[in-house]
Formats: sequence, structure tokens, C-alpha cells
Amino acid sequence: MLKEEGVNPSDINDYLHEEFTHSVAANAILAGKADVGGGVKNIAIEHGLGFVPLRDEIFFIAMSKEMAKQMESSKLICRIRSASGDTPGRLNRQIQEWL
Repeated sequence: MLKEEGVNPSDINDYLHEEFTHSVAANAILAGKADVGGGVKNIAIEHGLGFVPLRDEIFFIAMSKEMAKQMESSKLICRIRSASGDTPGRLNRQIQEWL
């Protein structure tokens, strides 16, 4: 993506440094140790940083078969479906087969 935009990675402070969590990356930006970092929107917002979505991601919920049969699990899945309508992406379509 950088190449497509004509940006040299060496021009980005701490480009080659990788952190283990989104929060640590956000703190590095806040401390001036990094210019940008990959991360998720909620962490950027919590830290008062800007956020530019780059790609959609697919996430799965792993649970035992017994848990999947429980009413609470169905409620959780419905809640996720409902919340996904507020965000860009294809979440609703991707999980329509869950129930």
C-alpha cells in the first residue's frame, strides 16, 4: 500500500518495529516513538488517536458445541449481528448461517 502511494517506509518513524498489542502500539504513538501503527478502531478511540480503516477483517467466535446450543449464545450472536449494522464491512452476510 505504501508503494502504491509513493511512500518510502524509511520515512515513517519506527516502521520496522512491531508491538504485541494494539494498546502498546497506541502508547508508542502517543509517546512520539512511532508515527503510525496498525490497530483496531476502539483502541485508537480510547487513546484519543485518529483511525483510518484499511481493510475488513473476519473474526470468529470459538465455543464448544454445548455452549453454541445455549440460548445465551444465540443472544450473543444476534447482538453481534445487530451491532455489525453500525460498522462498514460484510459481517451480517458472513455470519448469516450461524443460527
